[in-house]
Amino acid sequence: LLRADGGYRLDAETVTIDLKRRTVTTDDPVSGRLPMGDFHANAMSGDLAGRRTRLEGDVHLRINGGSGKG
Repeated sequence: LLRADGGYRLDAETVTIDLKRRTVTTDDPVSGRLPMGDFHANAMSGDLAGRRTRLEGDVHLRINGGSGKG
């Protein structure tokens, strides 16, 4: 379980973080929460430097109404 300020949460059995390459990956199912809603997927990869995440396989995202700003 990883948590960050701002309402971010990630649940995964295993996660590999490569600090030298600044990447995060897992081939295990993941689920989590963002300020905009909840998600789950079969796998995940991310680029920490580029602040990008890719969810793969049976991806579901539930967006909560009224959660956006502006």
